[in-house]
Amino acid sequence: MLAAIKENQSNKEFGKYLNPIRIKSSESKKVIKEYYGMDVDKIIKTNSNYIFTYNKEKYLFYKCFNNFNMEEIIKITSYLYSKNIPMHILIKNKNHDFITSKDNSTYILMKVICKEKVTYDDIINFNFIYSNGKCKWKELWSYKNDFYMKQFSEYQNKYKELKYGFNYYLSLSEIGISLLNTIDTDMPLYITHKRFNLNGIDFYNPFNITIDLVSREISEYIKYIFYNDKNYKYKITDYLGNILKSLTNNEKIYLFIRMFYNTIFFDKYESIIENNLSDNEIIEITKKTKEYQNLLLFMYYQISFYVKLKEISFLTIQH
Repeated sequence: MLAAIKENQSNKEFGKYLNPIRIKSSESKKVIKEYYGMDVDKIIKTNSNYIFTYNKEKYLFYKCFNNFNMEEIIKITSYLYSKNIPMHILIKNKNHDFITSKDNSTYILMKVICKEKVTYDDIINFNFIYSNGKCKWKELWSYKNDFYMKQFSEYQNKYKELKYGFNYYLSLSEIGISLLNTIDTDMPLYITHKRFNLNGIDFYNPFNITIDLVSREISEYIKYIFYNDKNYKYKITDYLGNILKSLTNNEKIYLFIRMFYNTIFFDKYESIIENNLSDNEIIEITKKTKEYQNLLLFMYYQISFYVKLKEISFLTIQH
């Protein structure tokens, strides 16, 4: 496990859930016309979504491939509305159903009613306890890691650039799994995002919502800032200084553990493999590997002010 990390450190440094299947605009136009009676002239693809305007209203056309519980999505969306958090409005098709099935594919149409950019206040306000339960990351990460290792064994000779980051981040996630063995308790479960994006299209998409620990939402926001903001050091420091005070000790521990599973890397990995893309697309992530490790160390020290964390030798021994 640690060998891969140490090997990675000796090498040179370099540079939703929301992930709809790619579809052609002509295909989506036909489905929209057939099932919703909308004659659309232009569809714009942005962030893996398809956006169009009809009668001066903006719509999101979303093609799903992940399993989802429609009743639960409607229930959560209604709950958020009761808390004055508007989500995109689900539109029924000609059969009076929210789900449209066509040629073994599943489509959802939503009216976009939110603003385009998400602010810091929007993030803070998106903070609602929904139920109680146990963290399920261990089982999920273990399953994914086994799948990734088997899958990548077939591609590692093809993707030289990807191999470097794959070994490192898979090893990090294994450390995260081992840390999850040290804590097992019922926790408040929040309405959180599967993946974090400051674009309002993704942020207010009901299909980008899940029930999980609040630590998930916080960690995904930190990862997003790390990879998308040049001033990430200042913003993450300021954010942690405020948010850690509001978390329980267990939530702080889960936040640290969640950082060991780099969803940004594995989402890009899946995109490359599934869509047969060049692994050059991973360079912007892997070139920040050393910085990401420094971020883990920084968070280790910050959280350790509040609660004792298990020492991670590869992080602390070199500093």
